[in-house]
Amino acid sequence: MLRNNMENLNQLLTVFVQESSASLVQIVNPETRMVILSSDKKYEGKEYSGEVNFEINQPVVVKDDQMISIITPIMGFSNRIGVLIVEVK
Repeated sequence: MLRNNMENLNQLLTVFVQESSASLVQIVNPETRMVILSSDKKYEGKEYSGEVNFEINQPVVVKDDQMISIITPIMGFSNRIGVLIVEVK
């Protein structure tokens, strides 16, 4: 993300979903809450609709009856540049 190489990141998300039990992987801008990249393209460019604390500084795992969400900050040199959200059903 620091080098703005979104095409490689997009390929990584796609392969990750295919090779794992993840059902959805998204990278969200923590300031605007807009989905930057998603394994499901219909979410890209839209505001993230889930309830997530975008101020996190370490990985968080949220479990409910239907899904597990793994939420991890993506850090730049001195600030948070994104939030990675992985959903596993």
